[in-house]
Amino acid sequence: MIVFCVVLALVWPYDFVSGIITAMVVGTVVVFSVDRHYRSEEFKILGLIQQMTFQIPKCPNCGKEIPQGDFEFCPFCGNSLKT
Repeated sequence: MIVFCVVLALVWPYDFVSGIITAMVVGTVVVFSVDRHYRSEEFKILGLIQQMTFQIPKCPNCGKEIPQGDFEFCPFCGNSLKT
């Protein structure tokens, strides 16, 4: 970022100070945009991870976790598990 500011200030057609200020503003906008992009990608990845994790099925009636197996009825309350 510092090198970018100095290079832009040196090639800026006006004075050195306005070049530094412009470079800092442009650099800040670029850094903010890149950070925002990567944060949005991070949230997408976290969402995919949550979708891929195994979720234990629960009975819609009593809310208890159904043990592994192919159950048509809840072993705790007898409610139908098939929709």
